[in-house]
Amino acid sequence: MVREVEETVLPGVGLQFSFETADGKRLSVIARRNGRHQVSLSHPDDPDASYEVLDLDESDARQLAELLGGSQIIRDLERVQQLGHEVTIEWVEVGDAAAGESLGDLHVRGETGATIVAILRDGRPIVNPGPDMVLEAGDQLAVLGTPDGVEQATALLSG
Repeated sequence: MVREVEETVLPGVGLQFSFETADGKRLSVIARRNGRHQVSLSHPDDPDASYEVLDLDESDARQLAELLGGSQIIRDLERVQQLGHEVTIEWVEVGDAAAGESLGDLHVRGETGATIVAILRDGRPIVNPGPDMVLEAGDQLAVLGTPDGVEQATALLSG
């Protein structure tokens, strides 16, 4: 069963993603602008009263994503290529021009219509990176979109 995930912008902090678990708890993940993450559990009737909180640095968050199936998600992305000519996915290596820039500053989606759905950095997956993610030279990006959009994004990111 797919759960509805609520996304909330937390000004000056980052993004919060929340959903209700099968046993009625509220699970929230705050992706902070500084790369840290906070995972919390609360009762659905009072989402501000968390009874369990985990503070994760970027490395901890990547490891947890791996344990929860991040690598499987990246493998599944390759299956998108089977959808036909309307949608494609390409792996693009970040070039010097885009290195050091955040995804939000590059405006890839707005400029090209393509979306960066994952990053491989040092062999580790970062799934569904947020706009505050700063790219590094050599990062491998999974770019999803129309063939034209992916081509434009490739030029923007690898240039």
